[in-house]
Amino acid sequence: MHSSKSKRGNVAAAPAMRALTPSMLAAAVACVCGNAWAVQGGTIVGGQGAIATQGATTNVSQASDKMVVNWKSFDIGQSETVNFAQPTASSAVLNRVVGATKATEILGALNANGRVFVVNQAGVMFGKTASVNTDSLVASTMDIDTQQFMDGGRASGSERLLDLKAGSGSALVSNEGKLNAKTQVALLGGQVVNTGNIRANGNVTLGAARSATLGIKNSTFSVTLNAPELNAMVSNDGLVVSQGGDVRLSAMGTGDALRKVVTNTGTLEAHTAKLGTGGAIVLGSDADGQVSVSGTLAGDKSISIETAPRVQGAKGGAVAIEQGARLQASDIAINAAGNTTTSAGAYIADRLTLSGDNVIVNSAIDAGNVNLNARLNVQQNANVSAAAKGVVNVSGGSVTQADGVITRGQAIAIAGAADNGAVKTATLQGSDIRVSGKNVTLAGDVLADQRLEVSAAQGGNITAAKQLKASNGSVMVNATTGNVVTNGAVSGNDVQLTGAKVTVNADVNAMRDIVVSGGAGGVNQNANLTSTAGNVNVYGSGIDQANGVTTTAATGVNLQAMPAANGTAPGAIHAQAINAAYVNIGTTGGAVSLNGDINADGGINVNAMNGALVAQKSMKAAHGAINLNADSIAANGAIDANQVQLQANGIDLNAPITANADVTIDARMGQVTQTRDVVSKSGNVAITGGTIDQAAGVKTTAANQVRLMANATSNGQTYSGGVANIANASGRDVSVGGRSVNLNGALTADSTVQADASMPGGVITQKGALTSDYGSINLRAETIQQLASSNTKAGYSVALQGSKIASGEIAAGNMINLSGQEVTLGGKLSAPQVSVPANAKNAAGNIVITQSGGQSQQPVQPSPEQISGDPSQHAPWQPAPEQTSGDPSQHAPWQPAPYQMSVNPATQSQSQSIAMNPAVQR
Repeated sequence: MHSSKSKRGNVAAAPAMRALTPSMLAAAVACVCGNAWAVQGGTIVGGQGAIATQGATTNVSQASDKMVVNWKSFDIGQSETVNFAQPTASSAVLNRVVGATKATEILGALNANGRVFVVNQAGVMFGKTASVNTDSLVASTMDIDTQQFMDGGRASGSERLLDLKAGSGSALVSNEGKLNAKTQVALLGGQVVNTGNIRANGNVTLGAARSATLGIKNSTFSVTLNAPELNAMVSNDGLVVSQGGDVRLSAMGTGDALRKVVTNTGTLEAHTAKLGTGGAIVLGSDADGQVSVSGTLAGDKSISIETAPRVQGAKGGAVAIEQGARLQASDIAINAAGNTTTSAGAYIADRLTLSGDNVIVNSAIDAGNVNLNARLNVQQNANVSAAAKGVVNVSGGSVTQADGVITRGQAIAIAGAADNGAVKTATLQGSDIRVSGKNVTLAGDVLADQRLEVSAAQGGNITAAKQLKASNGSVMVNATTGNVVTNGAVSGNDVQLTGAKVTVNADVNAMRDIVVSGGAGGVNQNANLTSTAGNVNVYGSGIDQANGVTTTAATGVNLQAMPAANGTAPGAIHAQAINAAYVNIGTTGGAVSLNGDINADGGINVNAMNGALVAQKSMKAAHGAINLNADSIAANGAIDANQVQLQANGIDLNAPITANADVTIDARMGQVTQTRDVVSKSGNVAITGGTIDQAAGVKTTAANQVRLMANATSNGQTYSGGVANIANASGRDVSVGGRSVNLNGALTADSTVQADASMPGGVITQKGALTSDYGSINLRAETIQQLASSNTKAGYSVALQGSKIASGEIAAGNMINLSGQEVTLGGKLSAPQVSVPANAKNAAGNIVITQSGGQSQQPVQPSPEQISGDPSQHAPWQPAPEQTSGDPSQHAPWQPAPYQMSVNPATQSQSQSIAMNPAVQR
């Protein structure tokens, strides 16, 4: 049964609408006026039911579960009502306006207990006075096949699909009134505009396309847009609320990627039902066109805004979250795939994701977790903050944070592309901060609580303009094949700076270890490095510490110049002031200059291998050893340690050396030049080299032995001796050796003084005094020349052994023995026993036999540690094997020569001193 209502007037057909601007939208909805007429000409073409009109009310009674009515018009005036009585809430009625030349205008009331479909290819408009109450409502410009509708859709898996076929292009579906549904509302057309209120307990969909599909499952349906429309557009400036479903605004428009196809200036709300369903808001452009949001979006679960083309060849549009927009949901994801996402709105979210080819942030973001992801560029012009335990992830081909902005989060990760991505950060504040890219510029403070890690890709550089700080963790800056420059302070529990070249222009402080590692470009240290409880390690092909900087460590400071990975040879080390428990400085090829004071509680080791070592300032190791090893050493600053060892091919001692224990100075086959004192307070002093040149007035002092040997040695072998110019030396034992030995100052010993130039052509020249308080003095050389002004005095004995001897004044407590082929006495020999050759010259009056027992004393015996090891180094009377030919007894100083005269004081009166002449013996 069907009936119709007579036509009572005409309304001009609504014009087809194209690419509407906001002003055009206002005009479009304004055309829905009070001149609309009630439904008329209704014909039931599917299912069973009845249509009855009485006055301003039309009642449609539906007898079947599905029913299709073709209407000549489906207009409802402001004072008119259309009621649908349906078998159940899931029953559906399709109201199709046929042959329409104008849009359907609904200004009055539309009520139904089931599902109501209104389709008009010319458009469907709900005016300001419209009031719709249904179980669900679908208003569309797309047609639906009668049979398919009656069948409940075509079968597809667990769903049934209802096809909405292409309508008349850009026809408009609009609402200015109040649409209420117990389940769902869908407004589908070429263009969809809402400036009124839409409320539903299920999904609300505003979709613009040429065709669509409804997926029907149980009592709900979903909407899929299929074919794009040239000027598709969706706009909401009203209120859309879903209490238990999702809200979706989606357009599939082609032809202009710059045109806004989805716009929200109103309010969208999606709340979760008691069963946990719903709560999502979706805005999307499925082909070309932009999405613009400047109103309020509130979803209990999620908000998704995306311009991701599903149409081949479509460009995808930009997404703009305009100033004044407010978005609130647990999860907010905004993606302009292939285009730009611009954000100037405000967010409340557990997780916020902005992505696209480009992402631009123009207003502050504060969310639980924040993700900014761009295929090309991220431009952050405003602050970004995550919750107390939230994460901020920023990634893009390049990342640029404007000066002055702040990024905060429990964890912050900022990443640029490894191939060519530039990263510039402003202020970063978090617990765990990681920054990476091809080239990284840290333009603001980077402040981490636990971990701060910055890395540059292959060939990339890192520059830090301001401070880098990890309050309770580590700072790691790594540009393995690029340069690292720090212009701000760096601090953390541990600090590691690594690059092909590292330049430190501001102080670095760590609780534990500091590691600065430069490759082929080395390390330029222009500021202080301080470890309060650990080590400072600096590595590079070269190390240059600027004037005035200090390197301090509680444990050790280690400066090492090594070959770089690319084969670059090690360069020089220029060190400044260092304070540590232990100091190690070394290079395998370059020079080392120590230009600042070096203080170590433990030891100091400096190794220049084949380079020059110049120590300009003082070195002090209070409880350890100082070891210097180089091709050449110039010690221009005072050295003070428990033990000192210098080894090089040439050594200049231009500052005092003081040690508690041993001092060893070994110039190998080179020269030792000593212009300042060397002192061992409780040990030995050994100075060896091809030549030893001690300046006048210099003192070499040891509690035990002093050994000054100009016998050049290498690999344990002794070669021809050099020149030993000896100033003043004192110790328990004093030994001097060389080919040419010049005793220019005083040699004083408790026990033994020995000078050995017994090599062929060896010469000893004595200008100063030789004194052995309790022991012996022994000189052995081919030529011994004691100047007349010299003085030699021993508590026990004096022995001179050589080919040609010219003696000065000699006194001994027990015996004097001069053994040589040509002996000239130039001064008095005073001892209880005197042994000289019979042909000694100037003997008359120069030999004085002192009283027996008066001056004679037993020599002080050497301690076991003095005679351990190689006897040639300790026993003053035993020459080295290579210095002795034939029977060693021939060289023993106590064996008189065959023509010597021996005078025994026992044969003389104790009160008489006798001068002996070898020619006349009394």
